[in-house]
Parts: sequence; structure tokens; C-alpha cells
Amino acid sequence: MTMKTRKIIAISMLALFMNFGIQKSTKAIPLQWIKMGIEVLGIATSIWVITQDKSLANQEKTEDSMARYFPIESFPRQSCGDPLPSDSSMYPIEYKAVSVPYSSSNLSTIKAKYCSDALPVLRKSDNQKVIQVASFYDMEKAGVFSQFLANKYGKAYLSNEPTIVKKP
Repeated sequence: MTMKTRKIIAISMLALFMNFGIQKSTKAIPLQWIKMGIEVLGIATSIWVITQDKSLANQEKTEDSMARYFPIESFPRQSCGDPLPSDSSMYPIEYKAVSVPYSSSNLSTIKAKYCSDALPVLRKSDNQKVIQVASFYDMEKAGVFSQFLANKYGKAYLSNEPTIVKKP
């Protein structure tokens, strides 16, 4: 729906409400009120459109990052997370797990289509059974992968508690 269409609908709705108000009352609605209503409606519509534009921009950025880090042709993978770094100066290192809600069908699908090392685990924070799909030390990659899984499975979780690896 275009911006022009949204404004036409919004103004039509405002006119309908004003007409209803005139019919229910013996006094007409003052012209300033009508102008103010149209102004407020225009501002609200503009805010909504700006929010939608930002949302689309974020989605495109996530899709670009997904293509860079996880090209679709690279799936299925043996492992989707970050490997342990070979540079010992990077340690200790914090990994954060990316997981999705547990179901046997989710686990089967993830292992077959995406990450064959995915496994069911109990999340420490609430003892909820989830599927740990991957772990990352690169937080941008973790966020991108989490968003990718959320789009596929409705929800994805990025752990609050990192796993710390002290030595290679």
C-alpha cells in the first residue's frame, strides 16, 4: 500500500468519524478541530511510514549479512558456529549459543537442512529444553544467525550466559 493510499484511507476514516459526530450532535464540529485532526493523522501516518522504512532497511541489512556469513548454498553444514581460534592470544574467549524452541521435528529439520551438530539442551536460565544450533564468539554473526533462525522457526534465542573457553 502506497503512502498516498494510506493517507486517503486515513482522511476518509476521519471524515466518516466527523460525519458521525455531526449527525449525533446538534452542533457542527469546529473547523479548527477538523484541521487539527487531519494534521495529527498526517503526523501519525508519517511516523508509521518512517518506522516501516527502518524495519525494511534492517531486514535488508540482515539478509545481506546472512548472505555474507552464511550463503544458502553452504547449507547443510557439519557445524554452523565459530570454530575455536588457532591464535592463542585470543583466549580467553566468550561464546554465545544460538538456540530455537525444542521439538523433535525442529531438531530433525535443523540437522538435515542447516547444522548437523545441533543438539537438544536445557537452557540454564530457566531449565527450558531448546535446540542449541550454534555458538559464536563473533556477536554480529550470532545476531545475524539468530535472526535467520527466528525467521524460520518463529523464535530464536541468543544466550545471556556465555561459555568461556580459557585455553585452546
